[in-house]
Amino acid sequence: MPGKGGKVGGKADPRENQYTVFLEPEHVDFLDDVRESIRRRNRTRLNRSALIRGIVKGIAQGGIDLASAESEDDIVALIKARLRK
Repeated sequence: MPGKGGKVGGKADPRENQYTVFLEPEHVDFLDDVRESIRRRNRTRLNRSALIRGIVKGIAQGGIDLASAESEDDIVALIKARLRK
């Protein structure tokens, strides 16, 4: 059944992993600035989704333990502390 982990034409249904994330304007500006820097340096175009996925993968694979976080500010503090190491 599409959208419920099913397959379409033998491939995983791409809709099963689409989510809406609400960002503040300064977060969108940051993402766009990073995208533009990547484009200028590498002549590679990344969309915001690819950039966000890369950031999430980096945190997930980087061993950053967010289990003690009780708020968004706690998450920021934990990530910043880990990046300073």
